[in-house]
Amino acid sequence: MKKILNFYVLLCFLAVTAAITSCKKTDIPVLTTTAISSITTTSASTGGNITDDGGAEVTARGVCWGTATKPEITGSKTSDGKGTGNFTSSITGLTQDTK
Repeated sequence: MKKILNFYVLLCFLAVTAAITSCKKTDIPVLTTTAISSITTTSASTGGNITDDGGAEVTARGVCWGTATKPEITGSKTSDGKGTGNFTSSITGLTQDTK
């Protein structure tokens, strides 16, 4: 009985080890943002540079903004292509004197 239990424990250990080692690790892409420029009362220009895709395809690039502390991509955003490299974002529709 003890040999059967040891066998099942070993089998479970090997199954878990195989599952863990078969998972592909994907790192986070590396992004450097560009300083905001060309600021007017209703628009601005910014962007960034994705220098490393982190092991996965970069499917969208852009900038999101809003009046909340942490704007989300469900709100105002630009769509500036995909993949690694430099991109420029034109932010429009801003309201004067709004932070």
